Amino acid sequence: MAELDDVAAELRSLTDSLEEDPERLDAVTARRQLFRELRRKYGDQLADVIAFRDDVADRLAELESHDQRAAELDAQRGIASGAIARAAKVVELPDGQRRALADAISGPASTGWRWPKGPRSRSGRLRPRRGT
Repeated sequence: MAELDDVAAELRSLTDSLEEDPERLDAVTARRQLFRELRRKYGDQLADVIAFRDDVADRLAELESHDQRAAELDAQRGIASGAIARAAKVVELPDGQRRALADAISGPASTGWRWPKGPRSRSGRLRPRRGT
């Protein structure tokens, strides 16, 4: 029982030495209220609230880097436009030059494929040889 009296006396002296700080109490109370509101809005657990914050931070970073992303896409569009222009020039070549260019790029069509002849040859597609 003497130990219990010692513990009680120590607790009394500890509580007597605590200073009341109304400003700190108000700050802690406001913070706890904010936390309750965040949990009510974004999830019951602290982990849910933190996950929502992380998602919002990622989205904000994405929105803030919009100008950089737009510049990257403009550069890619320029490259693609150049490729389209070069492809258009190849398509405009006469049939014989187009075939020669295709053979130079991919090798001659000696594997059982032939260039079609006649009105359908405009497609420029190789077709299997008949009878081989």
